[in-house]
Amino acid sequence: MWGDHVGSGPATMGSAGFLVVFLAVNLANVRLAEQTGSRRWISALAAGACGIALTALCGQTLMNPAARWHLWILAGMLALSFGIELVYRARTGRSMRVHERPLSPPER
Repeated sequence: MWGDHVGSGPATMGSAGFLVVFLAVNLANVRLAEQTGSRRWISALAAGACGIALTALCGQTLMNPAARWHLWILAGMLALSFGIELVYRARTGRSMRVHERPLSPPER
């Protein structure tokens, strides 16, 4: 079942999952930089680096015929996370509001 890559598929796609999370967090901070008191360019640079690393990781996996199926693990993780979010929002009646209330910048 796992072929020559025992355990490497789930671990590699777990790493891809973390890159997706870091990418999303950095993109959110690009959007909220004024409210968080951070430098937008640092988060943009980090988001770009995560995007490049994720692309390289998926590309490398795609080039290996024995490991291509590992990308389904990543797709499943993404689908499951969005599905859980949709079910949660439907059951609680909550909606996403990007700017519900302004955050005050941290004191320096």
